[in-house]
Formats: sequence, structure tokens, C-alpha cells
Amino acid sequence: MSIICAFVGILSADAVHRTGSNGKPWTSLNVRIGQGPTTQWCSVAVFGDDAATFASLKQGAAVFIEGRIELRRWENHGGHKMAGLSVVASHCRAIDLKAKPKRESAR
Repeated sequence: MSIICAFVGILSADAVHRTGSNGKPWTSLNVRIGQGPTTQWCSVAVFGDDAATFASLKQGAAVFIEGRIELRRWENHGGHKMAGLSVVASHCRAIDLKAKPKRESAR
């Protein structure tokens, strides 16, 4: 079962462009969603044509992401159990949070 999500977030680090074991490029993003006590952190994998486009994004860039989300669990080097959100993006774009929406003229 897949859980589909859509969200706006801010990159907490520069995007990292990678090459998979199959030789295909992809980009890894670390995204902060929200602020304060309700902040969530999510790792995002971007494949296909968007991978190269997103490779140049820097920390602080705002992004809109759609994709499949899942909760991943692992054990760190110290033996502590960890969990985190992970998304494989199906659609993404960089956005300008400071831009004002265009108003339609009255007819």
C-alpha cells in the first residue's frame, strides 16, 4: 500500500546529486516541513528529469513535493532505534514563498 502526500517545505541542506547503482542520476533532499514544535523532517529522493533540475538547489530553498511517503526504521551506529519520513517524489518544483499571488482583474 502506498500513501500519497503533497507538501511545501524548506531545504535544510544543499541538494546532493547522486548516481544509483544502475547508473541513473537522482537527487537527495532534506526538507523541513513546518516550524516550531510541529516541525517534521523528511528525506526526499528525486528521480528522472527533475533530478538534474533539483541538484543545484541550496539550503533555504522552498520546494513543493508530491510523492509516496513511508516511515523508515533503522538502527544507528550506537544501537539506538531510529525512525524517519522518506518520500520518493513523483512531482516537484522549486517555489518562491515571498511571491505574491497574481490577482485576476475584475470583469
